[in-house]
Amino acid sequence: MQREDYAEFVQYLAGVLTFYRQDATDFVLRMWWRVCQRFSLEQFKAAVDAHVADPEQGRFVPMPAHIIKLLEGSRTERSQVAWGKVLQAMVHVGAYCDVCFDEGLIHRVVADLGGWAVVCRTPVKELGYLQHRFCESYRAYAGDGAAPYPCVLVGDRGADELYARRGLPVPAPVLVGEQLRCAQVMRGGVSAGGGTGDCFGGTGQAGIVRGVLWAGGPSTVVGGEAT
Repeated sequence: MQREDYAEFVQYLAGVLTFYRQDATDFVLRMWWRVCQRFSLEQFKAAVDAHVADPEQGRFVPMPAHIIKLLEGSRTERSQVAWGKVLQAMVHVGAYCDVCFDEGLIHRVVADLGGWAVVCRTPVKELGYLQHRFCESYRAYAGDGAAPYPCVLVGDRGADELYARRGLPVPAPVLVGEQLRCAQVMRGGVSAGGGTGDCFGGTGQAGIVRGVLWAGGPSTVVGGEAT
């Protein structure tokens, strides 16, 4: 939600709380706003409406945690969805390309598992165990959204300096998922040099990434809609 949605958000939520005979204090409304702001107003309203209409849960006052669960699913469900994205990219992208997923948490887990190239080269017979490790790590990290993660998962390709010496552009990462969310992941991630958001600053790969996202470069979008 954007700041301009706040008035409508407050009016709607205050009405819901009144329906449940609860006080819509300023503190309560601001707390709801802080934890639910990352969703659109339409998504939020749909989730609250679903709660109210639920024969079991609808008898109780809606709480932010329950609404978020309706919108995102449980951590177990989210970890399985995330693994599906990773597996799809392993098959369709491979170890030799850089990738950027639409969720920074995926980057963090893959980095912990040894990096993108290592994950892609996992023998087929060990994929079940890799899935278990991925999902366990994902669930463990899910409650720690502020932790740093790499802005791009680097594939098994030549170093950036090699491309620069030959006058070639650094290969753009393949985007996996929703393009705008991939852009947000790169903005919030840490580059190889240790700087936050460095994927969008300076020269080399940064300029190429920006071109791919907003100017229609050669990179492929897996599981999303290309522009």
